[in-house]
Amino acid sequence: MTIREWIPSRRWDLIRRDGTAAVLIAAFSVASTFFGFIREMAIARVYGVTAHTDAFFAAFTLISFLFFLFAGGAVQNSFMPTYQSRIENNEQNLAAPLLRWVTLRIGLLTSTLALILFLSAEEVVRFVYSGFDEGAVDAATTMTRILCPLIVLASLGNVAQAVLHSQRRFFIPAMIPAASNIIIISGILGLGWRFGIFSLAISYVLGYILWILLFFFIFTSFRSSKEPISNLDRRFVTGSFIFLSSLIIFDQLSGLVQRSLLSQFEPGLISAFTFGTRIAGLPVGILAGALAIVLFPQLISYINTPPKDSSRSLISFGAIIMLTLILPPAIFLVLESSVVASTFLGPSSRSASAVANMAQIITIYAASLPAQAMILYLGKVYVAAGQAAKLLIISVAAGSVQIVLTFVLSSTIGWTGIPLATLVYAYLHTSLLLFWLFRFVDTDRRTTLKTLKSLTTVLGAGFVSALIWLAPLEPTLISTIARGVIFILLYGFILGISGERAVLELFRRPRRRQLLNTPPLR
Repeated sequence: MTIREWIPSRRWDLIRRDGTAAVLIAAFSVASTFFGFIREMAIARVYGVTAHTDAFFAAFTLISFLFFLFAGGAVQNSFMPTYQSRIENNEQNLAAPLLRWVTLRIGLLTSTLALILFLSAEEVVRFVYSGFDEGAVDAATTMTRILCPLIVLASLGNVAQAVLHSQRRFFIPAMIPAASNIIIISGILGLGWRFGIFSLAISYVLGYILWILLFFFIFTSFRSSKEPISNLDRRFVTGSFIFLSSLIIFDQLSGLVQRSLLSQFEPGLISAFTFGTRIAGLPVGILAGALAIVLFPQLISYINTPPKDSSRSLISFGAIIMLTLILPPAIFLVLESSVVASTFLGPSSRSASAVANMAQIITIYAASLPAQAMILYLGKVYVAAGQAAKLLIISVAAGSVQIVLTFVLSSTIGWTGIPLATLVYAYLHTSLLLFWLFRFVDTDRRTTLKTLKSLTTVLGAGFVSALIWLAPLEPTLISTIARGVIFILLYGFILGISGERAVLELFRRPRRRQLLNTPPLR
């Protein structure tokens, strides 16, 4: 009996319908990531891996830190469960005031933060990036001020995205990032000749303006009721928001610390680090991110309801799918990091040191991808199960270890200690999440053995398929593509003959009659 057979057919149909949504989100995520990849490549080839490019990424890191700390994941995970429960229970009279209340406060908070950062940009840049020279400080200060509107634009867009996801409307929010990247690319190519590196910051602002259009699609959600927000919703959302912002701070603070320390090494290292980590993070953003988004609503309504054995099966099933999807790109990037880095940078901005640095970063970060995907998924499980307190404790502990390790390793072995600290952190964080998971999700020997068997099969298929790299081929782009295709085919074949078809089961369309006779899940 497979894990899929443990889940009742009524819930399985809903999960498979979410699997179809995952395909849609993944398709647009692929498009968005493709254009994002072209965007990053355009940055590398137009502006190079230089101190000025470092200044842009330094400025963008400050903006990103404030966005994620006060409005990013905290909004999604604190606002969405309450809003979704109101929608599912046909309580639009309570959902609309909750939406208005959250939107107003997020807008005021982020506008205030943007204004403060605009006025104190130079002091903040000098404090955080102490290794920058005067030219880099001036460039980073100017671009920080240009990018300040992104805090407001991205935060409000994030609220609208959460509303659309809770209404199971995935098409529009999945399409916006791709369109935004197209605008940014156009700005880089069209404005670069006139404004130089500053055209990069201007292009990002123009691209993020598109996120405000999401409010057009949820306009009726604001006007369905004029009642005030309930005290219960206000207290719950506020408490969850503060709680989750505290949780996110360690993840975002680590990125800020990393780039702060990198500023003290050779120029261009922040750019190489950013390019390398974004390339290595593509699989998590596309595959794990899409799956986590569509499974989150299902987890909220499913994990706290009987039967508990089915809840265990859903959690195990999601973990197996995460590993199945993330392992092939992780192995590929580890083994082909040099070719990927060289191809990405191109001949105009390519140098031996830049390629070597970027390849080393890709290798280390790709090795952590399975753990990063599990952190993303298990975090959703903890939030859906109402275990935010445990999630906060674990994240704070793992994040503290990462920050300490980053300082220690960078001071002892150089800048390579920074990605190595992240590798250690990822597997430590995952181990802690799994350990505490068994404290609130009852398990049995049968479920554990089945899950371990499936995970072992997936790992074995990945490592056996990787033997294709033992074939003596020249490290060219053609040979890299050929090895990758053969690797994927062999990996799928081994999983197929071993009976591990979880991914295919997830995306198989349910029978129409079965769907029509399926009552809504409460």
